[in-house]
This record gives sequence, structure tokens and C-alpha cells, in this order.
Amino acid sequence: MTNNRKKILSCIGAIYEASKDCGLEKVFFEKMDAECCFLAGYFGTSKTQAFFVGLVFAFNQKGETADHYNLIAHFACNPMKLLEYYDDFAHLIDSQMINKRRTITSFRVHKTSDSYSIHPKITEAILNNKNMPQLVEDDIKDVFQLLEKLYQLGEQCRYGDISLDEMLQETETLLDAYKQFPFVTYLLRLDLSPKNLYTYLHLIWKTIVGNTATNLGSILEILYETTSQQVKQTQQFLHGENDLLQRELIELEGANFFSDTSIQLSSNSNEALSSFGIQLFTAQKQRKNLILPDRIVARKLHFDPKEMKQLFVLKKLLSKQQFTKTQKQLAEKSLPSGITVLLHGFPGTGKTECIKQLAKETNRALVKVDFSQTKSKWFGESEKLVKGIFSDYKAIAIELENTPILLFNEADALLSKRKAHHYSNTGQTENTIQNILLEELENFEGIFVATTNLVGQLDKAFERRFLFKIPFELPTIAIGAKIWQSKIPQLSQSQSKLLATRFAFSGGQIENVVRKHEIHQIMYSEKTSFTQLTDFCLEETLVQPKEKIGFTNIL
Repeated sequence: MTNNRKKILSCIGAIYEASKDCGLEKVFFEKMDAECCFLAGYFGTSKTQAFFVGLVFAFNQKGETADHYNLIAHFACNPMKLLEYYDDFAHLIDSQMINKRRTITSFRVHKTSDSYSIHPKITEAILNNKNMPQLVEDDIKDVFQLLEKLYQLGEQCRYGDISLDEMLQETETLLDAYKQFPFVTYLLRLDLSPKNLYTYLHLIWKTIVGNTATNLGSILEILYETTSQQVKQTQQFLHGENDLLQRELIELEGANFFSDTSIQLSSNSNEALSSFGIQLFTAQKQRKNLILPDRIVARKLHFDPKEMKQLFVLKKLLSKQQFTKTQKQLAEKSLPSGITVLLHGFPGTGKTECIKQLAKETNRALVKVDFSQTKSKWFGESEKLVKGIFSDYKAIAIELENTPILLFNEADALLSKRKAHHYSNTGQTENTIQNILLEELENFEGIFVATTNLVGQLDKAFERRFLFKIPFELPTIAIGAKIWQSKIPQLSQSQSKLLATRFAFSGGQIENVVRKHEIHQIMYSEKTSFTQLTDFCLEETLVQPKEKIGFTNIL
């Protein structure tokens, strides 16, 4: 039917006026049959449905909410009378002619707290003398296109192309229209508030396209007009009062400044996305703390097999087949299936490099954590960050084929003895962090490794949490000679042994000397003499040997 704006508005106005106090009686519909018939021809509905579309349109134009309370008051009818038209409302909602929104009330009853508005396209068509528009989108073939469409609605709202109410209404309309997608059914069952639902959808799409975290402020700018409202909402997130946080659908990511607060999907959400075929493979490449095995440079390490017996057992255990078999059998016997390892010893003895090589040889990614990053200046945030580390690890483990290794590098402060007197905020925070870590390790199911140079200060509560406790000593003369020989092949066996004998260096100290050796050759375009090499060794240590090594031959 061709649009006749004047006729349509006249019919809507007539039924609006006549329906006041009509009680929805049969005689009213008989009286307004001509107007309802005309509107039904335009809208493509039954006469009764056309009546309700027109009435909701009139309410919206008045700036009023067309909810059950207002409609009953307008009709002056028994509440049960309005419910007789439940099927008509359901059809109009399914066909997207009217949008349904939930009204927040102190007393919420199913359906009766819903409010209705006309689809914006219908209003636009009527006012612009256009035919009844097609409301259902035909170009959305899968959940990815739907999520992109929903994200674009938010961007339209950000730049003022549509209002916030229109964006939220269209979001709900689209979700209702695509209930056939299992993931949409999951979203609707969450029963989130409209703004939290948008926040969640926005974060999901940003994660799909490769962002592990999204700035909270950029989302709140869309949902709240004033800065004070945005600050208030940010505070609720920081205090864990937001529904998305409380239901563990999202997490806060660590931030150094208030304005930098970011949110990310929780492991629960990642699991849900994965179960619906939404894999976040792009996200793992963006994580700064994730080191994939093919990015680790292969190096040959030298250890005494007798001293490092546990290390070789660990290497065998972390082979894919053995690890899977071991975890399964431990679980069957109701034993903890997680593998927890403590590497302790002198600085520079190869603790961190050892784990890197172990990760590469067993084809496992490394999730490296620098504990200094968890020392947030915002009191109370450090605890959340520690929990976030383990949640992030679980999310990564879901994405990867092989269980990754979670490495707490140089965790001296984290593993040290808890403070007996913790009256200061700092002391309370540090003790709380340690309690959280102990709790996480109690139920840990992956591979956890911590390194420390100060094992003597280890809190007793952590001792039983580590299955393997592997000491790293300074190299023996034999091992030290092998390290020198591998780093500088030009050295003779006697020279390598002499250096190892006279300088009780760690692998890291030997590495420093080797770098000076290489720099010297690059700068002066000449080979380093053995005397120069020993001078580099002397510069490396503050304790000088009693006798100077007398070899002066060129390497």
C-alpha cells in the first residue's frame, strides 16, 4: 500500500482519541473498523495488530512510555483484558514492528514490566511518505556478522548518528530476531541490563578482532552523557560492583592510571565463546606476556646430570604424551593434576633460560609474568591483578593445543615470608596477594614455574605447593669449561678449564664476558687475546684472584 502520510496520521489520531476509556470492548473495534482496516493495509497486519501499532506510535510521539501500566490506564480496562491480546503483541515483537524494552522497577513481573516503542524505520517511513519498510535484516548470515552489526550500532551512537535509546532498542531487536544462533540464546538467558549487555557485546567484538583488552572509558562515553556519570560507573567497576564483574563474565586489566582502566573477557566467557565456535586465535598473538615456542631462540645449556636429576625428570614429564597421561591418572586417583616447579639458586645460573628451552623443546607457550607489574599504586588493585593473571592463563590454555607454562620470574618478593605485623596498607596488600597465590596454587591444573634467588626467605606455606624444587648452583669446573668452550670455540680445552678454575662464574657472568669479547673484535677488527679475555673476567668480578693468569697467546 502506498504511503499517505496525512491519512495514516489521521487514522492514528482518531483511534488514539477514541480508545481513551474504551475498555477494549468489542463495540470500540466495530466503531473504528475503517481506520484499523486502513492501517492494517499499510502495516501488513491484522486490524487489531494495526490498532496497537498505531497506539504505540501515538504514545511515543507524546514522549510517553507505552508500557502495560500506561496502556491499562489509557483504556481504563481490567488488566486481564489487555493480556487477552498477548499473541498480537508477541507477533508485533517477532516481526520487529514494535521494540520491547524492560523497565527497571522495584516490583518486576514477567511481561508487565515491558515497555514498547515503534521501530525507528516505521516512524521514518511514515514521516517521509515512504512505503512500509522491510524490518528484518537479510544480510546477516552468521553470528560474526551479527556481532559486527551490533558493534557498528554503538559506533553510530558514538558519533551522534542515532540516539542511545535507539541504539539499545535496535540491539535488543536484532538479538530477538536472531535467536536461532545458539550464542544469542546464551546472551538472552544472561538477562543483562541493556547497558551491560552492550558493554559485553562491544567487548566480545573487540576481542574477536584481536584486542585482548578494551579501554573502559571508550565504552562508557557511548553509554553515559556526562563525565560525572562516566566517573561514577568507572568507580563501580574498580570496586567490583558491576554485574558483569560479579558474574565473572569480564575482568579488569591492570592499569597504572585511573583513565587507563581496561576490561577483558574472563576465562568463563572465553570458554562460552569457544563452545559456540567463536575462537579467539587472533587474541593470543596480541598478548605481550605470551611467548610462543617458535619465537624462543634455541640454545644448548650445560648442566651436571647428577645435580640436575629433577630437571631431566621434569623435561620428560612435560612431553605432550607423558603430560596428558600423567594428568589423567592423577585425576583418577583424586590427586592434584597441576605441575608446580620452583627453580632457586644464584643469579645468572640459567633458571629463566632453562624454562625457555624447556618450553621450546616440549612445544609449549610461555606465559611470563613480571611480579613488579602487579604492584599497582591503586590500593586493592594488586589482588585483582594476581587473580587476573591466573584467569588469563586459563583463557590462553583453552586457545592453545598444548598446556602453556605460567612463569613467575624473579618472584622473590611474592614468595618471601609473610609479615607478622601488617598494620600498613602495603603489608596488608602483600599478605593478601600471597594468600591469593596460595589459594590459586592449591587448585592449579596447569604448569606453574617460579624462579627465586632468595630461597632462604621462602615462606613455609609455599614449600608444599611446589612439586619440584630444583636448585641451581654455580657451574662446576667441568661444566664451566664446557660453557666457555661452547661460547668461544677458539678456546683450547686447557684455556677453558683454566678460566673455569680461576673464575667461579655463573652462566650469566660468562655471557657478559663473551659479549665484551665480541664487542672488542667488532670495534677493533682484531681477535681478542687470551690476556684481554682474562682482563674482561677480572672486570666482571669485584673479588680479584690472587695470581694473574699468564697466558698471552691469541685466541
